[in-house]
Amino acid sequence: MKMRTAYTTEIDDVEAAVNDVLSQLDQAGGWEKNAIGIISCYFEFIETAVVQALCERLPFDVIGITSIGTATEVSAGMEQLSVTVLTGNDVSFSTAFHPHIEPGTAKQHITETYLRALEKLPGEPALALAFPPIMTDFSGATCTDYLDEVAGKDVLLFGSLSTDSVLTYENARTIWNGEVSRFGFAVALVHGNINPRFFISSIPGENTRKQRAIITDSDDCLLKFVNGKLLLEHMESIGVTDLTPANLTSIPLLIDYGDGSKPIAISAYGFTPEGYAYCGGKVPVGATLTVGKLDRLGIIETAESAIKAAMDQVGAINGIIAVPCFSRALVLSPNTEEELEKTRCLVGDTPLFVSYSGGEICPVVNENSETHNRFHNLSFPVCVF
Repeated sequence: MKMRTAYTTEIDDVEAAVNDVLSQLDQAGGWEKNAIGIISCYFEFIETAVVQALCERLPFDVIGITSIGTATEVSAGMEQLSVTVLTGNDVSFSTAFHPHIEPGTAKQHITETYLRALEKLPGEPALALAFPPIMTDFSGATCTDYLDEVAGKDVLLFGSLSTDSVLTYENARTIWNGEVSRFGFAVALVHGNINPRFFISSIPGENTRKQRAIITDSDDCLLKFVNGKLLLEHMESIGVTDLTPANLTSIPLLIDYGDGSKPIAISAYGFTPEGYAYCGGKVPVGATLTVGKLDRLGIIETAESAIKAAMDQVGAINGIIAVPCFSRALVLSPNTEEELEKTRCLVGDTPLFVSYSGGEICPVVNENSETHNRFHNLSFPVCVF
């Protein structure tokens, strides 16, 4: 499978933007017998109908999300539209879409959407690219679990929640063939001759506090007690005092599930009246919690770590897709493009597609080489083809 990329910063002139993207894809080699497009863009590209026009002109399915920033190997920017095309003669693609996912019916609709995409494939997929909506009352981890359940243990999941520059996420959108939806769910399945490899980094060791705690009461993604204390009480007891709502989502909670895989980073999104924490990932009783710190040096270090690990792979690399958490860009402010530019420079001429994410879906491997599809926050996940 090959990968092509293109971008545009032209928001207002629809025809110029579409022609710009199509010209770049043509210069990169176009596409082969089978292809799929993945798009990520600043919300205004939807308002001016650039996204809709581009989807209409491309002769294959296109899925994607809005984002606060994107990059290719050529350009990076916060108000940019980026496209990647996955293509090949010995691979097959299929997509499906549901326009409105909500907590009460999410499992049914995610399952049905996946199965509709599966019906169009000639065989079982090796990879599912998933783009759920970002919601304040429904975790991306639960979405990931539903998708993992219907796909089965042999299908690798990679993807991103939509996001935007407004913390209420009112402009976040999922994209499918020109349709755009605040609460839409899109999935693309890939079957055939592919060998995706995954790398993920989140918090450097030196940015992790030594105090480890046990989750003593929880409900799915709702963290009730850590060592018998509310999360805020626990954090204050170990010296974490900068706990304003604006800063809270950028404080990494490293969760060790005890299955031999590395701890994953999640965020606390908010609190119930009782003081329980809504978290971006699963927080099962008995798991170990460690508090980390997200800062500029750690962000750049972990981006370099993930990209260099990907680039060091034996054999030719056809392309790299990365979906780092958008909170990383917020921490870098006012130099919000620094991580995107660093990533772009590291890959050289290798096709690259980067989209800042509202929540990251990426497999992890434990010490027994068993793969688990997991949902993450604050991380830098990479998929290499």
